[in-house]
Amino acid sequence: MYRSILAIACGDASDRPALQAAAALAQGGRAMVRVLPVLPDLVGQLAALGSETGAIIPQDVYDGLIEARAATHAAIVEEARAVALAAGLKSGDGPDSGRVVVEPLPDALKIRIANAVSLADLVVSGQAATGGDVADAGAFAELLLNGRAPVLLARRPVEALNGTAAIAWDGSPEAGRAVRSALPLLRQAKRVAVVQCKGGLKALLSDAAKPERLTQYLALHGITTSAVMIAEGNGPEGECLLNAARTQGADLLVSGAYGHWRLFETLFGGATRSFLAATDGPNLLLSH
Repeated sequence: MYRSILAIACGDASDRPALQAAAALAQGGRAMVRVLPVLPDLVGQLAALGSETGAIIPQDVYDGLIEARAATHAAIVEEARAVALAAGLKSGDGPDSGRVVVEPLPDALKIRIANAVSLADLVVSGQAATGGDVADAGAFAELLLNGRAPVLLARRPVEALNGTAAIAWDGSPEAGRAVRSALPLLRQAKRVAVVQCKGGLKALLSDAAKPERLTQYLALHGITTSAVMIAEGNGPEGECLLNAARTQGADLLVSGAYGHWRLFETLFGGATRSFLAATDGPNLLLSH
């Protein structure tokens, strides 16, 4: 069971499935959900632009941006309060668990993320955290790469947490960490399948990548695997795995993240990028 859950909120519609998933995972336990607003610092960006170009930015422009940011934070607080109420959790600061707490707006975003992630069992985010200004700030990659935190990217209604889970298994350390991190979710899934892309398997991991090694490990944790699908696709590995997961009717895909050098993946693509770009795909549980 996850006891310490960090939810990332970006102030848009993708926050709701993320907050609902975090609250659902906190139900019935002694869990604490901390909501970290991750919003672009438009005031700082504008000030830097003015400094670089010599442009004079009117104060009322700064004031408007500050007010808009505060209003977005207030909306996140209200959304979190509503989600907590619906899940039967307390909201706001307090000494006991079983509650949802929204953090104040951070001044140094990367420092706040590093501090928040260090003791988080699971990070939950919506789709917005993977793109736009937030991704440009490196927040999502910071969670996966530097924080080494498992991240649940919640895209579907909260009921999907109890649906079908697919595990993208290649025997890598990243995939192993993802599976271990996902055990609470795999236990509550109605069905668990293993998917592989034959063309993406590495020769050095041929023994570790055998599906039976994974199914035996899951059985030790009381989790029965219902299917193993080895796809022969010749296209990109990420698309091959996504198609296999869709064939299995997956509501959740568990996978290692950034198995290649990140710059290589940025330049040439990779499975992780394919997973993140598939906005209509399953929920993702990623771990690096």
